[in-house]
Amino acid sequence: DPVGAVLVELGADRTFTVTPGIGYHVADVLVDGVSVGALTTYTFENVAADHTIAASFAINTYTVTYNGNGNDGGTVPVDSNSPYDYNTTATVLDAGTLTRTGYSFAGWNTAADGTGMSYAPSDTFNITADTTLYAQWTINTYTVTFDANGGSTPIPNTKVVTFGSAYGALATTSRTGYTFVGWVTA
Repeated sequence: DPVGAVLVELGADRTFTVTPGIGYHVADVLVDGVSVGALTTYTFENVAADHTIAASFAINTYTVTYNGNGNDGGTVPVDSNSPYDYNTTATVLDAGTLTRTGYSFAGWNTAADGTGMSYAPSDTFNITADTTLYAQWTINTYTVTFDANGGSTPIPNTKVVTFGSAYGALATTSRTGYTFVGWVTA
């Protein structure tokens, strides 16, 4: 904690605390020119001579990891710039080859359930901790259009269906001289 010379009474003990700045960690501590490791405290015991203590620090690095969060195809992107130094700018990647049947990619979030911080591809943020970004998915909807093929206008003539949901009642139509037997896909 102190900088410069510190007087210590002969035979006394003196403890030094090594505190890195925000975004840094202790890389090494030298006592009398010899490394004692990345300690945050060091005690000189029964001091009988002059000593030196010096600390070196290194910036913290953090990773950005992507999670497909339910994808059933493709692979999660890998950030080739990761790890990042503390408080530097990270750029959010796109979905790459990720796919999920019946869903569309809707961006990234720091929480799997979407309650965290949301990011779109190409957004940036200053990184201060290891960060996992979870793919967010929006369920697809499809519009079904009924073609009566010469019959009366179907009621309804379109219907919106959500992927994986029950379709429900089909449209109805009629045509003079014919018996309606059902719908087919083209």
